Amino acid sequence: MGHMLTKISRAYRFFLQAEQENRVIQDSEIQAATGYTQGTAHVYIQKKWWWFLSPCPGGGYRVQGLCLYSFEEFLDLHRQKRAPLRQDPLYSPSSPERMIISFPPHLASWLRSCALQKRRSVHEVVIELIEQAFQSREPGLLPH
Repeated sequence: MGHMLTKISRAYRFFLQAEQENRVIQDSEIQAATGYTQGTAHVYIQKKWWWFLSPCPGGGYRVQGLCLYSFEEFLDLHRQKRAPLRQDPLYSPSSPERMIISFPPHLASWLRSCALQKRRSVHEVVIELIEQAFQSREPGLLPH
């Protein structure tokens, strides 16, 4: 675990610095800074770091929202402490009723932050918020 902890620590420091500098980072920089192989870095970008890495047009990523979290919280993601995604087919990303929603950066950061706190996906948090808004609406406000 010591070798792994070193890489996770390097990753956390690298991402925090990139966020403070508000700069676009490339896969190769992530690999160099952390010591992860290209394959591992790619998997972590997709499965562990998706909530704070925002893809940039033209390539690379911008770090958004990580500074709100401690190293211990970051480490928890690497210890597999996330709750599994809901298995209900209604919430499946491959459902035929797919919709793409673009959020302003500040709202996207807030949603990622909520998802991390709840140990859920952003997708689940957005659906939950929409369902809560729909259930609490005044009669006649929205058509059925």
